[in-house]
Amino acid sequence: MLIGDEETPNTEPLAGHDLRMSALREAAETLVHPIGILGLVGQACFFSRFLLQWIVSERRGRSTMPVLFWYFSIVGSILVLIYALWKRDPVFVLGQSVGMVVYIRNLALIRRSSRAGSPEPVDSVISRPSESR
Repeated sequence: MLIGDEETPNTEPLAGHDLRMSALREAAETLVHPIGILGLVGQACFFSRFLLQWIVSERRGRSTMPVLFWYFSIVGSILVLIYALWKRDPVFVLGQSVGMVVYIRNLALIRRSSRAGSPEPVDSVISRPSESR
């Protein structure tokens, strides 16, 4: 080492730790913000729709898609879309927007099928196996 050269301490491990702590702090702040909570509720709606579909399918003994699945999808999509707009995440916004079109279209097709007296039964809500066909 020459005179005047100063050894710089290796702070990389600390920098990585600070970065992780900063990310954790940001995540915690997001989760306690009202919009963050709204996003969590939206995600809970998305999870609930799959849980609902699984329960109904198990009770009926066949794979089925209850109409309530699509309502959970729309509510979850709206809530997560609000959260994505708040986060200014264009990928998330686009994904939720496109999905919502599909959910609404499925409900429109179900409504049209019900009005036309379609022979295909429309699954409406959770029912017991004795109530199914």
